[in-house]
Parts: sequence; C-alpha cells; structure tokens
Amino acid sequence: MKKIPFALLALGSAIIFSAGLTSCGDASSSQADGVTLSGFSDLANSKNYSAVKGYASSNLRQSKTSPVSVGNLTDGDTSVQSYIIANTTDASNPDTHPWFAVDLGEVKSFNKVKVTPGAGQDADVSYPDAYPVKYKIQMSKTTSAAAKPDDVATFDWITIAEVKDGTLSSKSTSFERKASRWVRILVDEYNGDYCALLELSVFAPDATKSLDSLGKEINVLFVGNSLTYYNNMWNLFEGISLFKGKNVHATAVTYGGKSLEYHSTSHNAETAIKAGNFDFVVLQDICGSFENAKLERGSAAIIPIVKEANPDAKLVYYATWPKNSVKETRTAEFTICYLNKAQKYEALIAPAGEAFYDLSKTNGKSYYDDDTHPQPVGSFLSACTMFYTMFPQEAQITFSDKDVIKMSALINSFVSNSSKGKSESYDKALLNQISELSYKYAHAIAPAAADKTGATKYTSVAGEYEYVETSGDE
Repeated sequence: MKKIPFALLALGSAIIFSAGLTSCGDASSSQADGVTLSGFSDLANSKNYSAVKGYASSNLRQSKTSPVSVGNLTDGDTSVQSYIIANTTDASNPDTHPWFAVDLGEVKSFNKVKVTPGAGQDADVSYPDAYPVKYKIQMSKTTSAAAKPDDVATFDWITIAEVKDGTLSSKSTSFERKASRWVRILVDEYNGDYCALLELSVFAPDATKSLDSLGKEINVLFVGNSLTYYNNMWNLFEGISLFKGKNVHATAVTYGGKSLEYHSTSHNAETAIKAGNFDFVVLQDICGSFENAKLERGSAAIIPIVKEANPDAKLVYYATWPKNSVKETRTAEFTICYLNKAQKYEALIAPAGEAFYDLSKTNGKSYYDDDTHPQPVGSFLSACTMFYTMFPQEAQITFSDKDVIKMSALINSFVSNSSKGKSESYDKALLNQISELSYKYAHAIAPAAADKTGATKYTSVAGEYEYVETSGDE
C-alpha cells in the first residue's frame, strides 16, 4: 500500500464517507430538502457534453510527469485499455500526489461522484491493482477554463467528501448538492506502486427523489468481459434500480475476451471479489468460444472464491446470446447450459439472450452492433433482465413519456464501444417492449433455475436443446 504524505488544502473540515450513497451536513448548502438521488446523466461524459475536458497530474501512458489533458477520463469507456495511470515511479520527477480532474464546461449542480479504477489487465499485467485507496473529492470556485493543464493544479480546491476504502471496483459517493465547473479527486493513498483511473463521473441531482426514501444498500459485483462492459451495462442496471427506488451500487471487474476460468486466477478479479460485502455477484462467461465444459470449469473455480469472501451473496448468471452468425443454432444451447449451472450452484439466471432473441425476431431487426456485441438498447435490455431477476417481486415497468426522457439520458450517459452511438431519445414503444420481454423471460426461467432436481423444464424461445452433462474436463 503506497502511503502519500499530504497537506490539507481544503477549506474547513473534510467529511468522511464510506462506500455507497451517504448523506452529510453541509453548512454552505442552500438546499433545505436534504440529499436527493442523483439523476441519470453523467455531466462528465464528453460524448454527451462536448465542452467537457479531463485532466490528470501526470500520465505514464503519455510519458508525462506534469499535468496533461486526458480525453479518455471522460469518454464513458470502461473497457480495460482506456485507463490513465499516474507517473508515480519516474526516477527524476515522480507524481507523489496524483489527481484526476474534470472541467464540466460551465458551472453545474451535482450530488454524486463515481470513481472507476482500472489497470493491470493488459496482456503483460504491467500495473496490477493500480487503484486509489484514500482520496478526497473536491470542487473549485474557478468558473473559467484552464489555459493549460498546469493551471488546474493552482486552482483553489475545496474538499467536499473523502473516501478511505477504495478498491479495484468503482465507488459512488453522494452528498448534498454542490455547484461548480470543476471536480477532481486528490489521491492520498493508492495500492502498490501505481494509481490508475478509467473514468471520473459526475451526476446531476434528481429533485424528484430523496436518498431518505431508499432502503438498505445493495451491493452488486459483475465479473465478466466485453458483454458486461459494452455500453456500461452494469451502470445501466444501477440506474434502472435507482429509478425504481432500489439503493443499488454496481461495480465490475471485466476484461474483453476472457472467461470465468481466466477470472478465477486473475489477481484483479480476486481483489474485487475479496473486497466482500456483496449482496449479488454476477458471473458472465465467454461468448465467442462458449462451451459448456468451459462454463463448468470456470464456475467450479470461481464460485468457491466468491462464497469464501461473500458467504451470503446470491450468485447470478448473466446468460448472454451467441454470435449473430450462429444465433439460430446456439441461443437455446447458451440458455440451457447457463440454466444447468444455475441449478447446480443454486444461482439465479438473468436470461438476456432469450429476451434479445425474441426482440430481434418479433421486430424483424438485428440489435447486434457487430457479430457479438449489442447496440445501446441491447445493453439496456440486459440491464432490465438483471433488474427483474434480482428483484422478482417488482412489477413490470411501463415507461411514461417523462420516464423515457430519464431512460434516454441514462442510456446516453453510458454509451461506449458501440459504433451506433447515442440517440436523442429512444422510442417509448421499444423501451416498453424491452421491459416486457425482460420481465417475461426473467420470470419464465426462474422456477426451473430454483429446482435443483432439474425436474422443472424450460424450453428456450429459440427451440429445444438436448443438454449433455459434462464434468468440465473436456
């Protein structure tokens, strides 16, 4: 653990936050309505707000030891190759006080900051577990742009919150609303020799909901690959859950093209899992080279690690779809193999592949972005299926015109990787169709998943599939 000596720059005393949504007093706030739930638009996403700019105190990937512009801090991309890493080990000028900042383009109100770490999953694993552990969330009274990156360090920064338990997983911190053009995190301590970040997200308040109305904090960890991080599906799930009044905090450890078996020996995944305190752990296996034997080996290897660190966590399988080129012949296979593992390991199953197949067939339209990954509405479909799987008591959502505005903002805030880009507004009929199909298949498959004997059968929307048991040694 790298400890960094630090002189407090903030005015007044800092407020300490633990993980998740937390309220606090704020003598300077003019708000009398307490802490409101954050809205669904990431004010720091440059794909939605063209004036947004990101900065870092240094970036090893650019061979910079002084402040530098970093567009990938605010591009919404949480794939593992999109990180910024502070130049902490430079022999002549080490960055001993790393910071990451965002210029929102103008003064805006916000009440939540999400920090998404990420590094160490390159092919050579050069920077394992490079995440901030202790950091201050700050704002500045500066209302102008920075003439050059060096100027950002000279601003008058005010600490509004402090985190002391950062891990490899993302962390959200909420507070009474603030107003500033500039937001940054100043790192006091980071893990190991390096400190890296994928995204610094800043969320506007939603005045229609109060944090006081939310119940118990529910922590969800997603372990998977690009079908999880594409369009930030796990963030969409968190947004839908918050929209329905669930105090959900979703985090993810992902790496493109990797299987559960890979994650079972990945130090990064192990670190995230062992952080503990997860109510649900979502497992997603590889798509392109999917085999039942691989799914079995991966499940058998990673589930004991999950259970040891999170004995009360509910397992959830993210049952994805096959490649577009083989969807007619393999959709049923994917679903039934995942179903078998849900029965064997007493897990829930989120049958996104079933709903995705039905949506495409019913509408006579492909919702694939390429041969594997979904368009933004496909990621939204997976998130909806997750919601109905984890919260089966919830009624099917019917989105109103006003809700569609919120859901469009949610989807657009997290569009990444997809070549389709974002839409100004998503069609209400389509969003409600997605909600209906997600609800339908989450509830249709649940009885079969709950029956460990396998006596309760489920037939895939894509047809019959004869399951063959495997030991995982094939």
